[in-house]
Amino acid sequence: MKPAIRQKLTGLGMKLRKGSRRTLLGSVDWKMDVPSLGGVYAIWSKSSGEPVYVGETCHLSHRFSDLTRTVNHTFRRKMARQYRMVRSTDAMLSKRLSKDFKISFLVIDFGRKELEEFLILNWSKTLINKPQKRLLLSHEYNDL
Repeated sequence: MKPAIRQKLTGLGMKLRKGSRRTLLGSVDWKMDVPSLGGVYAIWSKSSGEPVYVGETCHLSHRFSDLTRTVNHTFRRKMARQYRMVRSTDAMLSKRLSKDFKISFLVIDFGRKELEEFLILNWSKTLINKPQKRLLLSHEYNDL
């Protein structure tokens, strides 16, 4: 990876890490001011402060809405299994998630997938989403 690209991705990752965080599913209006723009988001453990999930989307507002329904989001499904709440209602799971997690986002109009891949590889020790096989076989990130 070219040093300039690595520096840009590292800077964006730091911006996401230092950005404001809100309680995931914390209130009725928890996502009211989330823009209808593309970006990258991270879900953070309240207890450790470490990232547990990274995602990218072309429409942050819609994707945040997906976080309210287990059928629509991988993070919710994985956490439902981890909490042994697979048969629980969405409301019960949301209550548990709001207790344990925060979320932050960064509006990015270009290079969202590259940033998501970079962060997944760099933050992999604490994430529940792991690099895709195609990414692990790629030579693009060999120097990470």
